[in-house]
Amino acid sequence: MHRKRSVNVLAIFTLACSLSIGLMACLDKGDQGPAGPTGPTGSEGPGGAANVTVMGEISLDSTTASTGRVHVWVSNAPSVSTVTVNGTSIPLTGFAGTAWAYFLEQVSISAGATANLVVSYSRADGSTGTAQASVTLPGTFLMVSPPDGVTDVAIPNGSGLAVSWTPSAGVTRYSVQMEWDLDYYDSGATQTKYFDNSRELLITDTSVGFTAAVFWPSDFFSAIQGYGELHVAAVAGPVSEGQPGNVTGDGSGFFVGVTRAVESIELRHQSP
Repeated sequence: MHRKRSVNVLAIFTLACSLSIGLMACLDKGDQGPAGPTGPTGSEGPGGAANVTVMGEISLDSTTASTGRVHVWVSNAPSVSTVTVNGTSIPLTGFAGTAWAYFLEQVSISAGATANLVVSYSRADGSTGTAQASVTLPGTFLMVSPPDGVTDVAIPNGSGLAVSWTPSAGVTRYSVQMEWDLDYYDSGATQTKYFDNSRELLITDTSVGFTAAVFWPSDFFSAIQGYGELHVAAVAGPVSEGQPGNVTGDGSGFFVGVTRAVESIELRHQSP
């Protein structure tokens, strides 16, 4: 029985930073202030006030959703920050690597609307810093292949998969994530094997094709079971390689908006 995976929201940030080691690589220590004056021998003066680094995402699970999910990570903050989106408080949920993590399941918003992020914090020197960013979520769009409304797709043995969708207004890039797991008999039909594959793409086109080799290994003979998931999303904000972040004020970083046609499309093998 295939267990539903959660969407990898960190993938967008990984691609945005042009790195393969994940979100935490994007969370640097921010811009350090000037060093404090030299103290007595054996000690140092106070450090300068440093700004925070902010990474965030607001996402809709479907183009008809009226609420969005918010993830925000704040690094280089000496204490807990106050984080809001459109005036709604985003609660602290823990600590992830070098960053404070904030999450809220439901914030009132819809496709094409603007999300305003504000992060307020106290610096080590006692001063107050405020970082902010705005992003307009991409507009509604529909799946074309698989057809709109289809959330379960059977892939025949030895076949690939064509994926396409209608354009989304205000989009910067489209995110396509695919995961596939296969238990199968090899070409000698004497041994059971396991094969898995995944793809994470940021593209400007409204279509992508996955060849048969993505789903079926070269020694494939017959499937025991094959299953996976497909996610297609329109993304707005600084996700192109080399594009500067959109967090301003007393901070730096990225805040992106994501609109999905549907939450996910289940994939499975189709027996002959």
